[in-house]
Amino acid sequence: NSAGASNDGFGSSVALSADGTTALVGASGVSGGSYKGAAYVFHVSGEGSWATSSTPTATLTNSAGASNDGFGSSVALSADGTTALVGASGASSGKGAAYVFHVLPPPPTVTGVAPDNGTTAGGTAITITGTGFIGATAADIGATACTSAFTVVNATSITCDTPSGSGTVDVTVTTPQGTSAANPPGDQFTYEAAPTVTGVAPDNGLPAGGTAITITGTGFVGATAADIGATACTSAFTVVSATSITCDTPSGSGTVDVT
Repeated sequence: NSAGASNDGFGSSVALSADGTTALVGASGVSGGSYKGAAYVFHVSGEGSWATSSTPTATLTNSAGASNDGFGSSVALSADGTTALVGASGASSGKGAAYVFHVLPPPPTVTGVAPDNGTTAGGTAITITGTGFIGATAADIGATACTSAFTVVNATSITCDTPSGSGTVDVTVTTPQGTSAANPPGDQFTYEAAPTVTGVAPDNGLPAGGTAITITGTGFVGATAADIGATACTSAFTVVSATSITCDTPSGSGTVDVT
Protein backbone atom coordinates (compact mmCIF):
# COMPACT_ATOMS: atom_id res chain seq x y z
CA ASN A 1 0.00 0.00 0.00
CA SER A 2 1.77 3.14 -1.21
CA ALA A 3 0.19 5.13 1.63
CA GLY A 4 1.17 2.59 4.29
CA ALA A 5 2.97 3.32 7.58
CA SER A 6 5.13 1.55 10.13
CA ASN A 7 3.51 -1.38 11.93
CA ASP A 8 0.58 -1.61 9.47
CA GLY A 9 1.21 -5.32 9.14
CA PHE A 10 0.21 -5.17 5.48
CA GLY A 11 0.05 -8.75 4.21
CA SER A 12 -0.74 -10.32 7.58
CA SER A 13 -3.47 -12.17 5.66
CA VAL A 14 -4.19 -12.51 1.94
CA ALA A 15 -6.86 -13.93 -0.36
CA LEU A 16 -7.29 -14.17 -4.12
CA SER A 17 -10.34 -14.59 -6.37
CA ALA A 18 -10.55 -17.76 -8.45
CA ASP A 19 -9.58 -16.00 -11.67
CA GLY A 20 -6.67 -14.21 -10.01
CA THR A 21 -7.86 -10.71 -10.88
CA THR A 22 -8.87 -9.54 -7.38
CA ALA A 23 -6.67 -9.65 -4.29
CA LEU A 24 -7.68 -8.92 -0.69
CA VAL A 25 -4.81 -8.02 1.64
CA GLY A 26 -5.20 -7.65 5.40
CA ALA A 27 -3.23 -5.10 7.43
CA SER A 28 -4.20 -5.74 11.02
CA GLY A 29 -1.93 -3.03 12.50
CA VAL A 30 -3.31 -0.04 10.57
CA SER A 31 -4.11 3.22 12.41
CA GLY A 32 -0.74 4.26 13.72
CA GLY A 33 0.01 1.07 15.56
CA SER A 34 -3.30 1.07 17.43
CA TYR A 35 -4.25 -2.09 15.55
CA LYS A 36 -7.70 -1.03 14.40
CA GLY A 37 -6.73 -2.68 11.14
CA ALA A 38 -7.86 -2.56 7.52
CA ALA A 39 -8.08 -4.71 4.42
CA TYR A 40 -7.20 -3.54 0.93
CA VAL A 41 -8.66 -4.61 -2.41
CA PHE A 42 -6.49 -4.65 -5.53
CA HIS A 43 -7.99 -5.44 -8.91
CA VAL A 44 -6.24 -6.29 -12.15
CA SER A 45 -7.86 -4.92 -15.30
CA GLY A 46 -5.37 -6.68 -17.59
CA GLU A 47 -2.15 -8.62 -17.66
CA GLY A 48 0.72 -6.64 -16.15
CA SER A 49 -1.57 -4.19 -14.34
CA TRP A 50 -0.12 -5.01 -10.92
CA ALA A 51 2.97 -2.99 -11.77
CA THR A 52 1.07 0.18 -12.63
CA SER A 53 -0.01 1.22 -9.14
CA SER A 54 0.28 0.27 -5.48
CA THR A 55 -2.87 2.23 -4.65
CA PRO A 56 -5.75 -0.02 -3.56
CA THR A 57 -8.96 -0.21 -5.59
CA ALA A 58 -10.84 -0.04 -2.29
CA THR A 59 -10.08 0.08 1.44
CA LEU A 60 -12.28 -1.96 3.79
CA THR A 61 -12.53 -0.88 7.43
CA ASN A 62 -14.99 -1.14 10.29
CA SER A 63 -16.22 2.43 10.75
CA ALA A 64 -17.06 1.66 14.39
CA GLY A 65 -13.76 -0.11 15.02
CA ALA A 66 -11.57 0.42 18.05
CA SER A 67 -7.93 0.03 18.97
CA ASN A 68 -6.63 -3.53 19.04
CA ASP A 69 -9.51 -4.87 16.94
CA GLY A 70 -6.96 -6.35 14.53
CA PHE A 71 -9.37 -5.92 11.62
CA GLY A 72 -7.77 -7.76 8.71
CA SER A 73 -6.08 -10.39 10.86
CA SER A 74 -7.72 -12.92 8.53
CA VAL A 75 -9.43 -12.45 5.17
CA ALA A 76 -11.33 -14.54 2.64
CA LEU A 77 -12.67 -13.74 -0.82
CA SER A 78 -15.42 -15.39 -2.87
CA ALA A 79 -14.48 -17.07 -6.13
CA ASP A 80 -15.91 -14.20 -8.19
CA GLY A 81 -14.25 -11.55 -6.02
CA THR A 82 -17.50 -9.78 -5.07
CA THR A 83 -17.80 -10.88 -1.42
CA ALA A 84 -15.11 -10.36 1.22
CA LEU A 85 -15.01 -11.81 4.74
CA VAL A 86 -12.67 -9.95 7.11
CA GLY A 87 -11.76 -11.23 10.57
CA ALA A 88 -11.02 -8.94 13.52
CA SER A 89 -9.73 -11.31 16.19
CA GLY A 90 -9.23 -8.58 18.78
CA ALA A 91 -12.69 -6.99 18.57
CA SER A 92 -14.78 -6.69 21.74
CA SER A 93 -11.81 -7.14 24.07
CA GLY A 94 -10.64 -10.23 22.27
CA LYS A 95 -14.04 -11.84 21.73
CA GLY A 96 -13.44 -11.24 18.03
CA ALA A 97 -15.70 -10.66 15.05
CA ALA A 98 -15.90 -11.16 11.30
CA TYR A 99 -17.34 -8.69 8.81
CA VAL A 100 -18.92 -9.30 5.40
CA PHE A 101 -18.54 -6.83 2.52
CA HIS A 102 -20.38 -7.31 -0.75
CA VAL A 103 -19.99 -5.47 -4.05
CA LEU A 104 -23.33 -4.41 -5.52
CA PRO A 105 -23.72 -4.77 -9.28
CA PRO A 106 -23.66 -1.51 -11.26
CA PRO A 107 -26.85 0.35 -12.25
CA PRO A 108 -28.57 -0.85 -15.43
CA THR A 109 -27.79 0.56 -18.87
CA VAL A 110 -30.14 1.01 -21.83
CA THR A 111 -28.53 0.56 -25.23
CA GLY A 112 -31.49 0.13 -27.56
CA VAL A 113 -35.24 0.48 -28.03
CA ALA A 114 -37.10 -1.33 -30.83
CA PRO A 115 -39.11 0.00 -32.45
CA ASP A 116 -37.81 3.44 -31.53
CA ASN A 117 -40.98 5.30 -32.54
CA GLY A 118 -44.74 5.03 -32.14
CA THR A 119 -47.96 6.99 -31.88
CA THR A 120 -48.62 9.69 -29.32
CA ALA A 121 -51.58 7.66 -28.06
CA GLY A 122 -49.20 5.01 -26.75
CA GLY A 123 -49.71 1.26 -26.93
CA THR A 124 -46.63 0.55 -29.04
CA ALA A 125 -45.08 -2.80 -28.04
CA ILE A 126 -41.36 -2.16 -27.54
CA THR A 127 -38.31 -4.18 -26.53
CA ILE A 128 -35.72 -2.40 -24.38
CA THR A 129 -32.21 -3.85 -24.52
CA GLY A 130 -29.23 -3.18 -22.26
CA THR A 131 -27.56 -4.65 -19.18
CA GLY A 132 -28.34 -5.30 -15.53
CA PHE A 133 -32.13 -5.66 -15.88
CA ILE A 134 -32.61 -8.49 -13.36
CA GLY A 135 -34.81 -7.19 -10.54
CA ALA A 136 -35.94 -4.17 -12.56
CA THR A 137 -38.90 -2.44 -10.96
CA ALA A 138 -39.71 0.13 -13.64
CA ALA A 139 -39.08 1.26 -17.20
CA ASP A 140 -39.90 4.90 -17.91
CA ILE A 141 -40.64 6.30 -21.35
CA GLY A 142 -39.74 9.91 -20.68
CA ALA A 143 -41.36 10.80 -17.37
CA THR A 144 -44.07 8.13 -17.56
CA ALA A 145 -43.78 4.53 -16.41
CA CYS A 146 -44.23 1.87 -19.05
CA THR A 147 -46.62 -0.23 -16.96
CA SER A 148 -48.71 -2.05 -19.57
CA ALA A 149 -47.34 -5.54 -20.36
CA PHE A 150 -44.13 -4.73 -18.43
CA THR A 151 -41.98 -7.89 -18.44
CA VAL A 152 -38.34 -8.41 -17.46
CA VAL A 153 -37.41 -11.07 -20.02
CA ASN A 154 -33.83 -11.48 -18.82
CA ALA A 155 -30.78 -9.45 -17.74
CA THR A 156 -30.59 -7.73 -21.14
CA SER A 157 -34.20 -7.42 -22.30
CA ILE A 158 -37.46 -5.83 -21.11
CA THR A 159 -40.74 -5.67 -23.04
CA CYS A 160 -43.68 -3.34 -22.45
CA ASP A 161 -46.30 -1.19 -24.17
CA THR A 162 -45.60 2.53 -24.31
CA PRO A 163 -47.76 5.02 -22.44
CA SER A 164 -49.07 8.10 -24.25
CA GLY A 165 -46.59 10.91 -24.79
CA SER A 166 -45.01 13.32 -27.23
CA GLY A 167 -41.64 14.26 -28.67
CA THR A 168 -38.37 12.36 -28.37
CA VAL A 169 -37.69 11.08 -24.86
CA ASP A 170 -35.14 8.95 -23.01
CA VAL A 171 -36.04 5.42 -21.96
CA THR A 172 -34.69 4.51 -18.52
CA VAL A 173 -34.74 1.34 -16.42
CA THR A 174 -34.72 1.26 -12.60
CA THR A 175 -33.38 -1.59 -10.47
CA PRO A 176 -32.39 -1.80 -6.79
CA GLN A 177 -28.93 -0.67 -7.94
CA GLY A 178 -30.23 2.59 -9.43
CA THR A 179 -31.60 4.09 -12.64
CA SER A 180 -29.86 3.94 -16.00
CA ALA A 181 -28.18 7.12 -17.20
CA ALA A 182 -29.32 8.90 -20.34
CA ASN A 183 -27.59 7.34 -23.33
CA PRO A 184 -28.84 9.04 -26.52
CA PRO A 185 -29.55 8.15 -29.18
CA GLY A 186 -29.61 4.46 -28.23
CA ASP A 187 -32.09 4.86 -25.37
CA GLN A 188 -34.53 7.23 -27.07
CA PHE A 189 -38.12 6.78 -28.24
CA THR A 190 -39.93 9.22 -30.54
CA TYR A 191 -43.66 9.81 -30.34
CA GLU A 192 -45.19 10.54 -33.72
CA ALA A 193 -48.70 11.85 -34.26
CA ALA A 194 -51.08 9.52 -36.11
CA PRO A 195 -51.51 10.50 -39.76
CA THR A 196 -54.39 12.70 -40.89
CA VAL A 197 -56.05 12.81 -44.32
CA THR A 198 -57.25 16.24 -45.39
CA GLY A 199 -57.85 15.77 -49.11
CA VAL A 200 -58.16 13.35 -52.06
CA ALA A 201 -57.77 14.52 -55.66
CA PRO A 202 -59.60 13.65 -57.74
CA ASP A 203 -62.29 12.66 -55.24
CA ASN A 204 -64.21 10.40 -57.65
CA GLY A 205 -63.53 7.70 -60.22
CA LEU A 206 -64.85 4.60 -62.00
CA PRO A 207 -66.17 1.57 -60.02
CA ALA A 208 -63.60 -0.56 -61.86
CA GLY A 209 -60.81 1.32 -60.08
CA GLY A 210 -57.54 2.46 -61.62
CA THR A 211 -58.03 6.15 -60.92
CA ALA A 212 -54.69 7.81 -60.11
CA ILE A 213 -55.25 9.84 -56.93
CA THR A 214 -53.19 12.04 -54.64
CA ILE A 215 -53.92 11.82 -50.93
CA THR A 216 -52.89 14.86 -48.90
CA GLY A 217 -52.57 15.24 -45.13
CA THR A 218 -49.93 14.97 -42.40
CA GLY A 219 -47.65 12.37 -40.85
CA PHE A 220 -47.28 10.14 -43.92
CA VAL A 221 -43.59 9.29 -43.49
CA GLY A 222 -43.33 5.54 -42.93
CA ALA A 223 -46.91 4.93 -44.11
CA THR A 224 -47.52 1.24 -44.79
CA ALA A 225 -51.00 1.42 -46.30
CA ALA A 226 -53.68 3.65 -47.76
CA ASP A 227 -57.20 2.19 -47.81
CA ILE A 228 -59.99 3.30 -50.11
CA GLY A 229 -62.92 2.16 -48.05
CA ALA A 230 -62.11 -1.38 -46.90
CA THR A 231 -59.68 -2.11 -49.73
CA ALA A 232 -55.98 -1.30 -49.80
CA CYS A 233 -54.80 1.04 -52.50
CA THR A 234 -51.86 -1.16 -53.51
CA SER A 235 -51.37 -0.30 -57.16
CA ALA A 236 -48.70 2.41 -57.67
CA PHE A 237 -48.71 3.12 -53.91
CA THR A 238 -46.02 5.76 -53.24
CA VAL A 239 -45.26 7.86 -50.15
CA VAL A 240 -44.20 11.07 -51.87
CA SER A 241 -43.60 13.04 -48.68
CA ALA A 242 -44.89 13.58 -45.15
CA THR A 243 -47.96 15.27 -46.68
CA SER A 244 -48.57 13.36 -49.93
CA ILE A 245 -49.27 9.80 -51.08
CA THR A 246 -50.14 8.71 -54.62
CA CYS A 247 -51.78 5.46 -55.75
CA ASP A 248 -54.33 3.96 -58.13
CA THR A 249 -57.74 3.19 -56.67
CA PRO A 250 -58.95 -0.40 -56.34
CA SER A 251 -62.41 -1.37 -57.57
CA GLY A 252 -65.32 -0.36 -55.37
CA SER A 253 -68.65 1.38 -55.09
CA GLY A 254 -70.34 4.22 -53.27
CA THR A 255 -68.71 6.99 -51.24
CA VAL A 256 -66.03 5.75 -48.87
CA ASP A 257 -63.44 7.10 -46.45
CA VAL A 258 -59.77 7.22 -47.44
CA THR A 259 -57.43 6.31 -44.52
